[in-house]
Amino acid sequence: MKLGSAETQVDVTDCVLRQSMDMIYYLDTSEVLKASLIPILTFLTNDETEKLEHLMDLEIPTERIVRRLIQFIKRQEGDKRDSACRKLVACVILTKENHLGHVDLDEIFSEQLPDHEHSCIQQLVSEAKSTQKPLAPEKPVPFIKIEGILCESFSDTERVLWEFFSIGDYRKLEDKVIEVFGDPTLKAETDCHIVAMWFKSLIVMHKYGEYSRAIEVLNDALELCGDMNCVNRTILEGRIYQRMSQNHLMLGRKHVAMLCFEQAKDRLQMVGIGYDKANMFCREAKILSAQETESRVKIEKMYENALCVLKRDDPYFLASFPSITLSKAAFYLRVSFGSKAGSHMPQVDTADIRKAEETLATVNESKHILLEMRQFEYSFLRAELYRLRGREREARELFRELTSTPGSSKVENILSLA
Repeated sequence: MKLGSAETQVDVTDCVLRQSMDMIYYLDTSEVLKASLIPILTFLTNDETEKLEHLMDLEIPTERIVRRLIQFIKRQEGDKRDSACRKLVACVILTKENHLGHVDLDEIFSEQLPDHEHSCIQQLVSEAKSTQKPLAPEKPVPFIKIEGILCESFSDTERVLWEFFSIGDYRKLEDKVIEVFGDPTLKAETDCHIVAMWFKSLIVMHKYGEYSRAIEVLNDALELCGDMNCVNRTILEGRIYQRMSQNHLMLGRKHVAMLCFEQAKDRLQMVGIGYDKANMFCREAKILSAQETESRVKIEKMYENALCVLKRDDPYFLASFPSITLSKAAFYLRVSFGSKAGSHMPQVDTADIRKAEETLATVNESKHILLEMRQFEYSFLRAELYRLRGREREARELFRELTSTPGSSKVENILSLA
């Protein structure tokens, strides 16, 4: 009788972990982590993912990284461990076109798994693929946009949320978020709750500088996107992954940040205008700037595209315009606000210094630099320009002021640069 027959009861965890040696030889951990970002396939905690990414960044031998992954699965208990094994196999199947070793593992698992377990795993793969369907190139696809209550009765509330965030009034923003959750008329409106949680993550990030806790809030919001009542799932998931990317980047997890951004890009690539489009360009530019792996001409174009899709009457203009503009100026100065300082002082040519000055000149400090984080970024850029122009006394004064300002510890990336 075939091992996988329905009459044979085999524990899925035992079946999968018996193949540990095969996994050590054939498994590509980076492909598994990329696939596991799909909500239905997530089986590791943020901390576990970070540890694996750290090992990969250190170029630790693949065998050790896979062993650590297996250890993380073994630590889980009961049904969670069984679920993790199913999701691991589903990740392998989903990525076998990207890695030949996964083709071998798929064949091994197919032979060893009971039929009922194999069916469960195939169902996971099908559901994961349904959220990742490629666009048919022969059929032009219309741009997607927000629908339902978010562009109707809730739009005024969202405008108020943006207003409080844009001016840094976190107390009123927090009160408004609580009000959304307490509104009986919004009890069944999943989309509104997701938007409120997204703004809550901004409070945690900007007011308290707690990036890991912000990611936890975003994970909860991502889970809510799976609710059958969620109307704008694609765009809302894209926004969440985009914000996750920013938080991981601030924590120095560049690889995880890029994986999250890829998930955001998959969902938001067909958004034509607005906040999502602008921030997608800006986020990719920040990540590429931090990694220094792409053409600077390409990155500069991304910042320009981000600014082009913004409109001054958009409710998020006051939040997005300063962020994009300051990041663009930093890019010219060989600095990325998405990461901490490197080991060497950047070398900046005169042409780029001039471009940074011209970019910074488009910002009105009293009208645009309202958030505390933007104030730190703006002060840093001014000080750096003083330094590069040989005005050492003013530069030292401003750097000293910046690093001694209460609250600077919440923006460790700016503090390390200064």
